[in-house]
Amino acid sequence: SALGMAAFWSSPPIVYSDEMREWSGLRDKGRCLGIFYVGWPRSDAWPEGTRGDMASKVIWESE
Repeated sequence: SALGMAAFWSSPPIVYSDEMREWSGLRDKGRCLGIFYVGWPRSDAWPEGTRGDMASKVIWESE
């Protein structure tokens, strides 16, 4: 982001628990679907990219 922040969405098993529903104050039919983490990353925490060229993974079909 422009502020240098990083974020990601995760759905660990705990979000589906009764404890999470109670902690978050959700009612009987409410449920948590995930956790959105936001923060400043450590400068040494970025993983090395390993993706190949997209063209090697895509097959274009035509009529």
